[in-house]
Amino acid sequence: MRISRRRSATFCKTKEALYDLEDFFHYHLANEAKEFPKAKYLENVQSVLDCLVGLQEQSSEEAYLTALDRIVEISRAKQWQSLDKQRDEKKN
Repeated sequence: MRISRRRSATFCKTKEALYDLEDFFHYHLANEAKEFPKAKYLENVQSVLDCLVGLQEQSSEEAYLTALDRIVEISRAKQWQSLDKQRDEKKN
């Protein structure tokens, strides 16, 4: 029973974190995207948003874990630098 409660609590925290991430990236793209129109960084941010779209309507743990796995995969690209705006700016 204790493990089930912990798992449920962890799942709720994960969902909240993903909602927060989605909100942050939507705000970020709406307010700062013009500064980086050609940056690969923005493509990566959009890819993360694509993973998150619709999750609030999905209730299964599997859907959230699939999205989280994909976000980690995107983040891992280029030695964990794919979502680092400053690093991408230096290359342009």
